[in-house]
Amino acid sequence: MERNCLIISLAFCVLTRSWVNAQLPPPDSRLFFYDGITDDIFLVEGTDEPLNLTNSIKGTPQSFSPSPDGKRIVVTIWSERDAQGIPGPPASLHIIHMDGTPPIQLTQHLNGIFHIDPAWSPDGRQIAFVSNREGDMKLFLMNADGSNMENLTKDILRLRIASAPSWSPDSQQLVFAAIGNQDRGLFTVRRDGTGLEHLQIPIDLPMTDPVWSPDGQSIVFVIQGNLHLLNLQTNKVKQLTRTARNRYPSWLPDGSGLLFYSGTDRSSIWHISADGGNPTRFWRQFGRAIFFTPYLVLNSPQAVSPQDKRRAIWGELKAQ
Repeated sequence: MERNCLIISLAFCVLTRSWVNAQLPPPDSRLFFYDGITDDIFLVEGTDEPLNLTNSIKGTPQSFSPSPDGKRIVVTIWSERDAQGIPGPPASLHIIHMDGTPPIQLTQHLNGIFHIDPAWSPDGRQIAFVSNREGDMKLFLMNADGSNMENLTKDILRLRIASAPSWSPDSQQLVFAAIGNQDRGLFTVRRDGTGLEHLQIPIDLPMTDPVWSPDGQSIVFVIQGNLHLLNLQTNKVKQLTRTARNRYPSWLPDGSGLLFYSGTDRSSIWHISADGGNPTRFWRQFGRAIFFTPYLVLNSPQAVSPQDKRRAIWGELKAQ
């Protein structure tokens, strides 16, 4: 419940709700973010004001993941709140469409059961998520329409609590954080549930929020509020941030850097180069409390190849 408690604690003086940004999202892209003040998910395209995607949803949305083409998101909806106003189970997964098509509920509301941390596969076929529907917090997989649900870690008895799955760019593996009876850290598993591997990271501290890089060569994760980069070829770890108040990273589509949440300024989405350096504000709007993972998705290419389109978009962004 750490994320829920942090949301309730977000508070600051709101001077204005006017559009204020350090950089606009690049053209022909979609920026998704969660606002901890309104408990809603928003979409930003170009210079438009953010569009509330969840204001008509009954319940409290939280963790979410866009589809690869940015036309849909899968989101966790909590249906209850406790006496302190903190969202609680049951929680189910829903699909929200950008074209206004009615939402689709993928998982059932079950007493005391939650389905959280959804992650849409890069090939668009499947959604990974975490649930206690079979006892411990396990890693599940289902088709994007909610069919063929499977517990990927049911036979791995030493893993009791899984969280924050992220796909490899070829959609063949998942990385996730887990706590077990004798070990903890980051693990990878194939999409068919075989090949579990405990990543041997030479740091004996809790790890969260792993995210596979677009080129498949590295994984970014969080230790004690700072972003770290694991090179999968050398097994070397590089610390990227040093303010100890950062979480929920996501890669830019070209792999040149990351967006993330920072407790140093909750009205902003932050950016840092994949090589490290000083973080900078990527996008800002007063009156928002950015929380959970921000995502930037390129719209579907038309007559231009994906590689050429990425080069053009990110060249324009970096020139600003």
